[in-house]
Formats: sequence, C-alpha cells, structure tokens
Amino acid sequence: MDGMVFIIGNTVRPLGAPGVSDDADDVLTLVDADDTVCRPDKHLFRHKQYRILLTSSPKKNEDRKWLTQRVGDSQGMFMMMPWSREEFVVASLFLQSNDITLERLQEASCICGNIPRECFVAAVSPRLSSAKDKIRNAIDLTDNLSRAIINMKVGGETVIHRAFQIRPLYEDRLWNSCLVEPVSDWAFSEMMDVLDKRRAGSAYEFYCAIKGCHDGAALAGRTFENHLHKFLKTSSRTFTIESLDNRSATLEIRFTSETKFFGDMKCFSGHLVLSVKSETSCYLQPLSPVFPSFDSFLYQPEISQSGFSRLIALQATTAADHAIKIKGLEDVQTSLKLKVPGMKHLRPTIKRNMIILFVVPDTLGVIFAKQTIEGAKQAIKDTKKGTKKEKEPLWYRK
Repeated sequence: MDGMVFIIGNTVRPLGAPGVSDDADDVLTLVDADDTVCRPDKHLFRHKQYRILLTSSPKKNEDRKWLTQRVGDSQGMFMMMPWSREEFVVASLFLQSNDITLERLQEASCICGNIPRECFVAAVSPRLSSAKDKIRNAIDLTDNLSRAIINMKVGGETVIHRAFQIRPLYEDRLWNSCLVEPVSDWAFSEMMDVLDKRRAGSAYEFYCAIKGCHDGAALAGRTFENHLHKFLKTSSRTFTIESLDNRSATLEIRFTSETKFFGDMKCFSGHLVLSVKSETSCYLQPLSPVFPSFDSFLYQPEISQSGFSRLIALQATTAADHAIKIKGLEDVQTSLKLKVPGMKHLRPTIKRNMIILFVVPDTLGVIFAKQTIEGAKQAIKDTKKGTKKEKEPLWYRK
C-alpha cells in the first residue's frame, strides 16, 4: 500500500514499527501490484521462506522479470472472475473514500466496466470524459486489434489495453484458459466504429483473425452479430430460409429496415401491438445484450405458408452448438397477451409453430444442426407436478 509493507496478524501494523518482527519460517505475502510498477517490495526478497501472492491487471512479460523461480503460466498464474454489477456496487461502499452517487457510479461502470480503480476514478466529476478519451485512444492507437487479443496471454506491448479485460473460462481459473472481451458494451461499440472507419473490410478481417482463436471466439461471435444487425437495418430485403428438420423445405421471409428497440417486455408488447394494428412489418431488437435466448424478432403481417406464427425469433451465432434457453421462450409467450387483440394469434401452439431462425456464417451453415431447448425437460417435470392436465412447458401452451 503506497510502497509500505504491513504485517498482518492479530493486528495490522507497518513493518518497522516497534515490536513488529518479519522473521518467520512460513509467511504468505500479499502484494497489490496493480500500478505502474508490477514488482513486490525489495524487502520481501530477503527472505527465502516467503511465498508471494501478487495480484494485478494483465501485465507485459517484462513485468514478470522479478520472478527468480521459474513458474509456468499454467501452474503459477490464475485469473479472477470479473465483478458483477451487484458486487461492484456493494464493494464501492467499502473501497471508495469519496461520496459518489449510484447514478454516477453506474454511468462510469457502463464506460469502464466493473473495474474498481478505473471506475472509481472515472466516477468523480469531471473525469468520466477523460476515461472515455483514454479508452478511445487505446483503441485508435492499436493498429492491429486482433493481434492485441491474441497476445493477451503471451505478453508483449499490446497486452496492457484499456479496452479489453479477461475472464476465466473454467472453474480452475488457469491463465492458459481465458476469454478476452471488451471492458464494456460502450468500449465494444467504439471498437466496431473504429474498425468500420479504418477501411472497407477491416471489421471482417478482425472477425476472421480471432474466430479461430480460443480466447477471442466469443468476441468474434459478438462482432458477427453486431454487423448482422447493421446489415439488416440498411434496407428491406427478402431471404430464403431452410428448415433444420428437412433441408429441402424452404420459406421466404422479408426483413424490414424499420427497427424498434425495447428495454423490457412491456415495451416489446407495445411495439408489437402497434405493428399488428397497422399491419406493418417491424424488426424488434432488445437494448440489453444479454436478453434471454434471442437477439431480435421480426414481425410480418403475412407469411407465405400456413402453420407458422407471424412473429419470428432470431439468434445469430458462430458456434455449432447453441441451445435455446426456455426462459426466453417463456418471456415471449407471456408477453403475447390472450386478451390483447391480435396478440393471441401470434402465440406459438402445436398447430401454429414459432420459427426460431438461426443466422450463421456460410461456412457453418452446411453442418449446422437442429438445436436443443435448455431447461425444457425440467419445465415439463415441474408442470406435471403442478397439475395432471398440463403436460407441455409453459411456452408451449395454446
């Protein structure tokens, strides 16, 4: 802490205080190294018995030169799971000395992510604009963003990056199994804008470079989804889709560039009712990037074949396996109120199926198979326990 060493026992006292001894056979030293210099205090190296646990943001290879004992990344380096928004807000009550309103803290979190030091500084007016500039500059000054992602684990000049953060993929939290992602949705949008402005095809090159990289596969999928929505909004167009049950069975659907955004399911229902009443097509996209199951919805006043609902759910993915969560299906079914005119006939039933449209890259389309519904079996069991008459999940009711 500020270059000082503290001895933690029954009390916490700085080294050098009267009666404080640092002579022990088995001592675990805790080092906060998330600063410009990622190196423990030199005093700690005088004791061969000391074990050093150092925490920091991802650093360059040169910042690890203080290691005198060879420790492989797979055994000696671990990752922490990023804080959730709830954890971050509660922790701020104890870690932040300034009195910051919840509104300013949330605003800073939307830009900087749930990263304590960066976010606490940005939340103090007028530093939020400065935090934005730093993230923008980090993106602008990185000529090869895909290389920055690939080098995140191995070190190098691009490893320290304000626009990216890492999270563990598995419970063991080993450094060699990490996922690279933008620090916030805002940072991701800035990244996409920078790529689009550099030159034609720059975003596609970025996508191709990271899609085969284990660390960047999720970000590649997000990039694909982002540009899919941009493409669909440019103009109205007609597509031919094929069934995953029978590839020879096709259906034509017409996408409209008329896009409506919704924050909650009430807003979703409101936009949908207006489209039904006016008999106009509507493309509905959630504001939340973590909306259950689906990326967007398409309403068509007419559909070329009978037996299908005029409301189509879309899911973009670059993965061969992408299960649909039953939570999303239940939310959609609940929003289609039986007593609201026009909504009843959009509800999926046994005789009127809802089309779940997967949009995938052309290289994946040939092998893409029918997906499962996550939680469907449990929903059927729960329904059977509640009543003997109902044997389908809630989303499957008429």
